[in-house]
Amino acid sequence: MNVYRRFKQSASRFVKSALSEAAASSGIYRIAANKYGGVGVILTLHRVATPGAPILYPGYLIHADVLDWILGATRRMGWEIIDLDQMTRRLEQNDYPGRFACFTIDDGYLDNLQVALPVFRKHRAPFAVYLCTGLLDRSVFYWWGGLDQLVRTNVHVEYLPPGASTPRVLPARTWEEKRRTYDTLDRLCHEAGPGPAQELFTRYGIDARAVLDRDAMTIDQAKDLAADPLVTIGAHCITHERLSHMADADSSREIRDGKQTLERWLGVDVRHLAYPFGGPSACGQREATFAAEAGYRTAVTTRRGNIFPEHHCHLHLLPRRTVPTSRTAFRNTMSGVESFFRREPVFRTA
Repeated sequence: MNVYRRFKQSASRFVKSALSEAAASSGIYRIAANKYGGVGVILTLHRVATPGAPILYPGYLIHADVLDWILGATRRMGWEIIDLDQMTRRLEQNDYPGRFACFTIDDGYLDNLQVALPVFRKHRAPFAVYLCTGLLDRSVFYWWGGLDQLVRTNVHVEYLPPGASTPRVLPARTWEEKRRTYDTLDRLCHEAGPGPAQELFTRYGIDARAVLDRDAMTIDQAKDLAADPLVTIGAHCITHERLSHMADADSSREIRDGKQTLERWLGVDVRHLAYPFGGPSACGQREATFAAEAGYRTAVTTRRGNIFPEHHCHLHLLPRRTVPTSRTAFRNTMSGVESFFRREPVFRTA
């Protein structure tokens, strides 16, 4: 069954790539880009690794040389790389001299300072980092980083699926097996909460706090990052939990206090917010209202989509796209044609 599923996934990727190439050479791309491309795009990433470092979760971590290529390709395509304040002004003033890209990074990892910043400096490209205060002060349970450590350091992982009476053994000998095992455990924690991760860490001797100390910036390191003129500091709340699962007062407090805490720690004005997780199950109009009340100029989600002039009425529910890691994905992402292939709405807020 696993072999069959992998074959279907590989075949699906091949077909999508072939369709993309055919569309690009047939003129369909221009038509779709005019409809889906909008005036720009907000791109998101989390971590940046040195070239050649093994990546367990490709959608979460990219290599520095890939980021270098993406920044260069964006400029070669004629798009302007701007910061979030410039984007906001363009939307508010309905002034679009050309298409733009905003680069954003979530959470607050040490590699943002040590690996990503030099690449952005090379291209003189502005970018935003949305900091979760719980990562900086080590109050967050870093289950996703702990899972990464668990899978990297074991040849198999045994866990009890919800509702099952017998444990399941997930292989983790090869890198491909490790990726599939991580994906399984990551989905489990997203669906059931971090409880299963805590049980696994206890049984396998994983110290999530030590992993967090290794991976995340400290408050002083965040100050160093904030001091760079290319960097805009945004907020990513406090606990990195789904705001939609909280009571009104708690959700509002996460949004408000994340901003105020960063302003106190770093001495900067925090004008932009990224909702943790950011999908429809994590945030919505209630959270957008709280963000506006807290004084943010913008707030971003993880709903896929490009930016359109109409978003000036939805500045606290802006869509983003994941930073692409291949030439085909780059073309699809920037042009908005990704939504065409996914059969998604042209205009996204909720």
